[in-house]
Amino acid sequence: AGEVLPQGNAELELQRINPASLHTALFPARLTGQVMFSGNSTAQQATLALPDGTRHLEAKLDHRGDTLNFSRLLLAQGRAELAANGSVQLRSPHQWRIAGTLQHFDPAAFVDRLPRADLNADFSAAGQIVPQLGGHLNFQLDASRLLGQTLAGKGELRFSGVNQLDDLIAANGKALVRGTLDLALSESRLNAQGGWGSPAETLQFTLNAPDLAR
Repeated sequence: AGEVLPQGNAELELQRINPASLHTALFPARLTGQVMFSGNSTAQQATLALPDGTRHLEAKLDHRGDTLNFSRLLLAQGRAELAANGSVQLRSPHQWRIAGTLQHFDPAAFVDRLPRADLNADFSAAGQIVPQLGGHLNFQLDASRLLGQTLAGKGELRFSGVNQLDDLIAANGKALVRGTLDLALSESRLNAQGGWGSPAETLQFTLNAPDLAR
C-alpha cells in the first residue's frame, strides 16, 4: 500500500479588518470574510475573500515544493479593479514574477492624497530578491485618465538594487534603472530613455508640453 499523507482543511473567520490600522494613508474599511485552507504535506492551498460593500479583496494561493503561486489576486471597488497573478520562489535567489491588468482603477479610492485617476493597463514584471532586488517591468496604458486629462503610454524598465533608494538617488553605482518611458497626458508628451544610477549612465528626457506655453 502507498504512504498515506497527512491532509486537512481549516476555515478562519476575519471580522472588521481595517486597512487604515496598517498604514494611515489607507482609507478605513470593514473587511469581513473567510480564509479557507486545505492541503497535505506536499501541497497547500488557501483562498481569501474579504468584502466590504462595493470594495473587496480576493486571493487564491498555492504552495507546492519551493514555489508559492498566487493564481488570483483581486482588489476592487465598484467597476474598478486590479487583477494579478504570479509566483515567488521560497529559496534563494527568490525569483518572482507578476502579471496583471488595471480596469478603471483609481488609486485614490484606496490611498489618501493620491490624484484621481481612471487607469486601464496591462503590466508584467519578473526578477529576483537576492542578493539585491532586481528585474524588469513592462506596462502599457490605454484609454486612461489622470486628474480629468487623457493619459496613455508605455514603459520598459530594468532595475537592480532599487530596494536601496539612497544609493539610487546618490547614483553611486550600487543601484541602477535603465529603459524607456513614453507618456502622453492630454496634449503633453514625455519621452525618457537611458539609465540612472552611476556616473557612466546617461538619461535623456524630451518633454513637449504645449499647455505650459499658453
